[in-house]
Amino acid sequence: MLHVVAIAHLSAMTDPVPLLRSVDAPAVVESFDAYYQRDYRRLLGFAYVLTGDQWQAEDLVQDAMAEAAKRWDTIGAYDDPAGWVRRVLVNRRTSKLRRFRTETKGLARLRSVRQSDVAPTERTLEVWESVRKLPKRQAEVIALYYWEDRSLQQIADILDCGTETVKTHLKRGRKALAADLSHFQGTEDDHES
Repeated sequence: MLHVVAIAHLSAMTDPVPLLRSVDAPAVVESFDAYYQRDYRRLLGFAYVLTGDQWQAEDLVQDAMAEAAKRWDTIGAYDDPAGWVRRVLVNRRTSKLRRFRTETKGLARLRSVRQSDVAPTERTLEVWESVRKLPKRQAEVIALYYWEDRSLQQIADILDCGTETVKTHLKRGRKALAADLSHFQGTEDDHES
């Protein structure tokens, strides 16, 4: 059963640039329900890696899936509909982060209270927490490359940039993570990948 919540404000958003519209679209396009069942868990994992919060990740996935469902006749014919959905998710995350930062700054001024981050105790969670500390684009590239196992070209298409830009963000992200996580070198903690 389809669990996509239709959200009225999504219709006001602009349509992201299509990812690799297929010239020779197949005669049979995968149904949205089949796509949803196939990709939901991976998409949720990707969103969790970016946000570090299950509820935020689920909200982002539902927003992106709702947008895809509305336009599935077009999106389903793309070479990489999953890439389009990920681009929508990344764009929505950016919008929500901007709104959240603005709200947080306003609340902090009103209450004179600062928010503190809680560091995860497990090694894997600490790695992804470090990823979330990276500049936005580096974090997105790292998450798409390592969590989603996307190629450099796929990442470039999803983020609407060149492969050289992706390589630069990947290199800088790795360097920053190596410095941030240098205390892991030589340790053998029990953890799940």
